[in-house]
Parts: sequence; structure tokens; C-alpha cells
Amino acid sequence: DALAVLAIVLLAALARFGSLMHIGLRGDEAVYAGQAGMLAGDQELSRYFLPISRGNTNFLLYQYIVALAYRLAGVGEVPARVVSVIFSTLTVPVLLELGRTLYSKRVGYIAAVALALSGYAVGLGRLALLDATLVFFFVLALLFAAKWVRTGQAAWLYGGAAMAALAMQVKITGVLAVMAFAAFLAITGQYRALDRQTVALSLMVFLVCSPLAFLMFIRHGSLFVEFLSQSIRRESRVPWYYYGRLLLSYEGYLIPLLWVPGLLLALWRRSIGDLFVLLWASVVLAFFQAYPLKAFNYLLPLVPALCLLTARLLDAITQRLAWKPAMVGSMVAGLVVLGAPQ
Repeated sequence: DALAVLAIVLLAALARFGSLMHIGLRGDEAVYAGQAGMLAGDQELSRYFLPISRGNTNFLLYQYIVALAYRLAGVGEVPARVVSVIFSTLTVPVLLELGRTLYSKRVGYIAAVALALSGYAVGLGRLALLDATLVFFFVLALLFAAKWVRTGQAAWLYGGAAMAALAMQVKITGVLAVMAFAAFLAITGQYRALDRQTVALSLMVFLVCSPLAFLMFIRHGSLFVEFLSQSIRRESRVPWYYYGRLLLSYEGYLIPLLWVPGLLLALWRRSIGDLFVLLWASVVLAFFQAYPLKAFNYLLPLVPALCLLTARLLDAITQRLAWKPAMVGSMVAGLVVLGAPQ
């Protein structure tokens, strides 16, 4: 198992490190890298950047992490992107464990291979944007929540609250992890297993692990409100199928062809794991589809859920064919590579 996990993680790392600096920093990448440089103590950059998100999308946790990388390696473009690569790569074993917790070890491995080679995850995982780091904490929060569902141990729930708080401070849409889990509790009736003390302690952990959010309001409260009033009026004039077209441009056509039957299988079986993943995917997709501002990087929290649905389907098919896990993993890798856009 350890060797298999290591092989998948190395595969993910190689895919993300490849051609890392083929193109320099662009757009928001330069903003986040500049803010990180300012936080690392670069006085020259302090003339050009503010320690606050101009669109209220984040509380600078990613920038603080990059600032730490700058302290170790010096201010530059490469460390900023390496931080994203590391978090994107680490998301792969986290998803493996989540698949194993919700379904089986076999599903976990298939999902991990799918995420390791996902064109969309690889493309965003090598950019100095917030999203790869967000998704790491997002999936980790859901893993801890799933562990609580399976074991009933409150410590997992507290860990999930802490990871959700960190996800929110990377990018405010990290709260969608909390919303997805709340929907799961409501629909499955799992909320009955919660008592007031556990809920109160979870909320306390979430607040304690959100210092950057409080610091932002204390230091820049009026500026935050001003930026918020501007950002909520932003709108993208794109067709309703914008995100579908976007995913196809990154993933090709073979793997997306498995998403619909994977979704239908989960709807048909409706196990606890199926409902968990379906509600995760539904909350993320519904929010970003309804949110008037669209962007190429927003939908990354959906991709691990799609990988799990794909793995669920392939596991069901290949078990009937009595395929071994290595054969399944090779098939998934082949589908991803063959279907990837040229």
C-alpha cells in the first residue's frame, strides 16, 4: 500500500512540476506573489501591494504560506508556484483516504489516479493561485467529516472544523465545505448524532482557527466593506454552459463521459458515501453556476468529487470483470492521457 500511494503521489508531482515556469506569472498570480513578498518583508513590493484582498475572496493564508517559502528560498516566481504544486499533490493522498473511508480502498486508489492526472487539477495545480491550496484544506475538512460519520468520534469533527476554517482563510468559498456537510447532515438525518456540546466545541474550534479573518476586520474593516460592495456587483457575461465547456477543454472527452453514469450509479445506490459526494458536488456546482462572476479557476473544488464518482463507477464495472487494482489504475491513466486535449 505504501509503495502504491508513493507511486501515485510521484505521478501527481511529476505532472505538476513539468514545464512549471514555461510561462511567467500572470494576472492574479502576480498579485498574490507580490502580496506574499510584501508579507515576507520586501519593502519595495510594499509600495505596490495592499495586505487585503481587493475582491474579498481571501484572508491571505496562501500569501502567508508563500511568504514563508520566500523566507526560505528568496522572493521569486518559482517558490510561489511550488507552494501550489505541493498542496495540489498532497490533495491526491487525501482524496485516496476519503475514497477509502466513504467506499473502499479500491475506489480510493482509482480516484487518486484520476485526480493525479486530471487536466484541470494539473493545470491549476502549477499556478500561483489560491485554488490548489484551497482544495487541499477543503478535501481534508470533508475527510475528517467523513471519518466522524463512520466512527462517531467527536475529535474528527473538531479537526474538520479546523480544516474548514483554514480553507475559508485561503479563499472564502472554503465555507462551501461546511455547507455541503450541513446539507448531508440534514438530508441523511445524521444531525441526530450531534449534541449541543459537540456543536459548540466545533464552532469554537472554527473561530479559534480563523485568526486571519478577525485580523483582517480589525485592521482593514472599512476597506474590506468598501471592496465587498464593489465585488458583489461584478458579473461575467458568459453562456450558461461556460463551466461545462471549460472542463471539457481541460479534461478532454473520455473521462467526462464517465461522469454522468457515475452520477446515475450514485443516485441509484444512494449509500452514505454516495450521498456525501453527491451533496458535495451539488453544493459546489450550484453555487458557482448561480454566482454571477465566473472564472476559469473557480470550479476546482468540484473535481475531487467528480473523481470519486468516476472511481465509484469504474470500481463497479471492473469488479464484475475481476480486474486487479493495478489493471484498473493503468486503465484510468490511459483514459486520462488519451482523452486529454492536445
